[in-house]
Amino acid sequence: LSFKCNLVPSDRIIKMASGRGSSRRVQENESSISYVQMDGLAVMKMIKHSHEESTGNMEVAQGALLGLVVDKCLEITNCFPFPKHNDEAMDEEEYQLAMMRRLRRVNVDHFHVGWYQSADVGNFLSLPLLESQYHYQTSIEESVVVIYDTQKTARGFLTIKAYRLTPQAIQMYKDNEFTPEALRNLTIGFESLFVEVPIVIKNSHLTNIMLSELADMVPEEEGAKFLDLGTASIT
Repeated sequence: LSFKCNLVPSDRIIKMASGRGSSRRVQENESSISYVQMDGLAVMKMIKHSHEESTGNMEVAQGALLGLVVDKCLEITNCFPFPKHNDEAMDEEEYQLAMMRRLRRVNVDHFHVGWYQSADVGNFLSLPLLESQYHYQTSIEESVVVIYDTQKTARGFLTIKAYRLTPQAIQMYKDNEFTPEALRNLTIGFESLFVEVPIVIKNSHLTNIMLSELADMVPEEEGAKFLDLGTASIT
């Protein structure tokens, strides 16, 4: 898989994401979120984008997460993919701002609350990812990075996890000690860099009703009436 460059939210995006004139900087006395709640729509859009990238050019899928914070719950209600870097004519900042404006016009949550990235069998840890999450988390405090594992999901295990940088990792980056050599010398492991945030998937009542009706429309399997070729020789 080929990794894209690190993502840094611009001041204009931060201003629009925060919903007020100043950006939300990390405060020592500010409590972090306790869990992440993702709408089914956002999950399906993220899954669709990730599988399209994995089956096409084997690039890592990345996109923006939109939603809002309610008490200590980060609600992710929508998302959209980032443009591909091979499209030089595309201005990424203008693209993201345009998407957020259009969502706001149709009364959809448009606050930028993080980003997502696809992974392959748990292989997602990289320096660009660490740098991107640092810039997000120090600009928009509630930001998370959601990792979706395409290969594990293809094998029947839906794998979606949300992460945030630990205070130790943020301080290391501020002190310019965020290098592979420094991490090896200090014997710092993954658990010292990231903290996993519990994530739940929630559908609206209308979505649950529709899924229930669709389930009733699907005929039940009656089972095979003939022996499978693999068991034809068994007596």
